[in-house]
Amino acid sequence: MRKFSVPFNGIAYAEYLSSIEKYSKYIDNIFTGVSFIGNNHHNVRHFSPDDSEIDLYENNVRQFLIDSLGKYKRIVTLNSGFYDMNCSELTNWLESVLFPFIEAYKIDGCICTDFIMAKSLHQVFPNLEIHTSCNCFQWNIRQMELWKEECGVSVFNPPREILRSPQKLKEMHDAGFKIKALINESCLYGCPQSINHCMATACGKDTFGICNRGDLTNFFRGNWVLPRWLDKLDEYVDIYKISGRMYPIDFLLRVLDAYVNRKEVDNLPSILTGYNATAMLEAGLKIPSSIVHDKLLTCECKECDKTCFACRILMAKLLMGNNIQ
Repeated sequence: MRKFSVPFNGIAYAEYLSSIEKYSKYIDNIFTGVSFIGNNHHNVRHFSPDDSEIDLYENNVRQFLIDSLGKYKRIVTLNSGFYDMNCSELTNWLESVLFPFIEAYKIDGCICTDFIMAKSLHQVFPNLEIHTSCNCFQWNIRQMELWKEECGVSVFNPPREILRSPQKLKEMHDAGFKIKALINESCLYGCPQSINHCMATACGKDTFGICNRGDLTNFFRGNWVLPRWLDKLDEYVDIYKISGRMYPIDFLLRVLDAYVNRKEVDNLPSILTGYNATAMLEAGLKIPSSIVHDKLLTCECKECDKTCFACRILMAKLLMGNNIQ
């Protein structure tokens, strides 16, 4: 059975658990940020100026971790691309903050970007499930082997582009690694600012520019995959990760329903995260998933505007049809 990694959004924990129950057999794990213990890529403490909103979010996370114990595998995100600590500071934080938290809430696993952090976690909690983050930018087998050997990593989340790089995906899976891959992030394939964006987010800074680089056509050059394409990816992907920790419950349910049931959707940007999708919604462009050509699944954008004009032609038709200037 196809399995998914789904986010907890820190909102209305009881409603969240009740709403996702009908999808429980498809859920491998639920991942959540825990902003009161430290930074975790999309940290609510960085993005909210309202202390009462932060308090509510953090209470919801605590209650979610308590109420979901034994019902779902709960994975904590420690996935920021940068932690501003030297070795002794990191050791102190692990021993005084993170390790006690894992014990108190009986955490099932962690998503890590920091190699030393992951290694320390594995040494102290050998049964803790360790995942790498897509923010590790792991593109080669040797790097993955080191994470597995020294940190006990059992699940690897390659970079966001991986599902459109089928040969690399096959290479990783054939090497014996369990693969988790993002399916609904609209980040630009091959974005030249991806690492800068990751580090800016880790520092709570909105300095990464416009993801579509001023061209709406770049929506089709994103890292997302369509629900109907999962059949073609099952051979290499063990867990499909849904993005949306900063999104409301109705969005998460809409995404889950689409991908679990491999549905065509009336407006593809409505199940995607990221600026590329937001730009399409703001432009008033409605994109039924049925009009997207299957060739995009394995497109690596090598022939864009050279021998291939498929995305450019489709965008022109959409603009004409929607009367957008």
